[in-house]
Amino acid sequence: MKKLLSALLLLSLSSCAFFQGSIDKNYGFSKSLLDTINFIENSDWEGAKESLKSAQNAWGKIKPIIQTDVDHDYVFSIEERFEKIDFFVGEKEKQKAILQIRLLLKDWENIGNI
Repeated sequence: MKKLLSALLLLSLSSCAFFQGSIDKNYGFSKSLLDTINFIENSDWEGAKESLKSAQNAWGKIKPIIQTDVDHDYVFSIEERFEKIDFFVGEKEKQKAILQIRLLLKDWENIGNI
């Protein structure tokens, strides 16, 4: 019985990390962000805006699923990065927008580790 309880506790503590890949794939979060980078690199700012909106919509669906299992600093960081990315895309700041997207992807990659 102790082993079962320990296993359930461990699974609940790592549930975000455990399900992150399938959540990401189901909602297309990382793909939308990577597509946004490609649009920015090609100076397709309208495509970047659309792809970024898609990533933001995916995040809006993912956040309620994971926010109770993760350090809230990651959630706040991701939301703050979205604001910066939106601004830099609007200003057509390639380097800054891509940097913020890569940092957001790193936050997403690490979100289940704490």
